[in-house]
Amino acid sequence: MWPTIPDGALLIVDSSKTEVDDGRIYHFNVMDKVLVKRARWSMDGKLHLTSDNQAAGYPPEVFTADRVHELSVGGRVMFTGHAPMPVR
Repeated sequence: MWPTIPDGALLIVDSSKTEVDDGRIYHFNVMDKVLVKRARWSMDGKLHLTSDNQAAGYPPEVFTADRVHELSVGGRVMFTGHAPMPVR
């Protein structure tokens, strides 16, 4: 999720926030994977889980009604923190 969330950042997730709002970042469990992704709703009702790191080329994962059983929302990311970067 770089540059929004740097590698190794501490995340605080509110597990009571499981209703997915467009444009927010969430912790998701998808089958056997744990993901931190930005949620985007399309006009046709599909949920797109996207990475902010466009340069890395991560493709969005798209969930339609027939795939909803594969997805659970762990909660919304409310805070990110990381150690100060060293001076170079």
